[in-house]
Amino acid sequence: MKKSVVLVFVFFMLTLIGGVIASDFSISEVSIPSDVYQGDSPVLTAKVSASSGNICDIECTWEVSTGPDYFGFVSGTSLEPSTVLKKGENEVFPFRVNAEGNGKLSYSLTVTCSRVVNYINCWPGDIVHEVYRDFDFSVAGDGVCDSGYEMCADFENFIGTSDCSCDDVSKICNPPSSRGADIFGCASFCGNDLVESDFENCSNCPSDAGKCDGVSCFNDDECEGGFCVHEKCQRDLYVDGDGFCDINLGENCKNSISDCSCAIYQRCSSSGVCESYCGNGICELSEKGICIADCKWCGDGFCSENENCISCSDDCGVCKDDTETDDALQKIKKIQSDINKEVEKTGENIWQTNEDIAKAQEEILKTQKELNQTREEIANARKEIVDAQKRQEKILFYTILGIMVVLIVYVLFKFIEQIKERFS
Repeated sequence: MKKSVVLVFVFFMLTLIGGVIASDFSISEVSIPSDVYQGDSPVLTAKVSASSGNICDIECTWEVSTGPDYFGFVSGTSLEPSTVLKKGENEVFPFRVNAEGNGKLSYSLTVTCSRVVNYINCWPGDIVHEVYRDFDFSVAGDGVCDSGYEMCADFENFIGTSDCSCDDVSKICNPPSSRGADIFGCASFCGNDLVESDFENCSNCPSDAGKCDGVSCFNDDECEGGFCVHEKCQRDLYVDGDGFCDINLGENCKNSISDCSCAIYQRCSSSGVCESYCGNGICELSEKGICIADCKWCGDGFCSENENCISCSDDCGVCKDDTETDDALQKIKKIQSDINKEVEKTGENIWQTNEDIAKAQEEILKTQKELNQTREEIANARKEIVDAQKRQEKILFYTILGIMVVLIVYVLFKFIEQIKERFS
């Protein structure tokens, strides 16, 4: 009898101890976050599974070594979402960690499960398991430009780092640019030698778009219109009304009346060429004998002022008597005398004209020389301006660099003083 009582007591104790011991769980499926940046607190999940050999139910809590716990919605295979697990049940719960440090986070997840007093052989007691995990996250200065957090400069809520430097030489760091900066904060600018018609024109950016019409120039590529005509920017090879008749460029009396107007004794043909014509009052060689309106000749049926009964009996008839003959001879002598005077006068005019032409050519050469000298002076002035700008940029750069060095030295000095004061 005593022996059987002892056996029953031992069996009861073993059962009780076994029930206590047979309460365990495991931690698995700890999620790994992605696209995490320094300062974020990503939500992770982990799965807690109660052992299928459990006798006691368990109720679990958890905590992490870095960052806040996050007791959000818990779900799993139990009948109702809960952290109380019967044998073989599991729950997936969320928690949060803080991404702080130099780009790699190591943390521990501690799950503590207490036995639920639901059987005679279950009494309170904690079971604790830990898992250790790590993950990488982006930080400023890691060489990767995270456009969601970084830009080329400190702007609004973004962090400016060298990770997002503007490598394209046609762009500069200007996040608020009206030209629409890219995801790094880099935008194009006036002076990058690119013509951006959406933003630039001859008025606001002549260095890229070219100069406006009418502005002085030396070469075609200086002008927005593409042509430098008589040292002024234009949009055509020639300009009607500029005082130059550029026949070699296609300008003529038909398409540019003001510049290429014909002489008073000429008219413009349908092809744009000035030509003489019968009826203009000038007797050209090609009109002699065929154009009565311009050329008077013996035999044309009209006794003209320069004709008489001696010089042209065909038109004026035969001299009737000696008096008429004498009058005709006197007219001929007078005409010859007038011709001689005109020839002499024409010779004098030709000599004077040649002298005037020589003087004009001398003035043209002088003006051309002065113009070339002026162009050379302008080119030198432009070069001096560019050199001066470069010098100013260098001075500004080294000035800023010197200020930064002084500030860094000052900060280091103060930092060293604070350390000395702390340890003194």
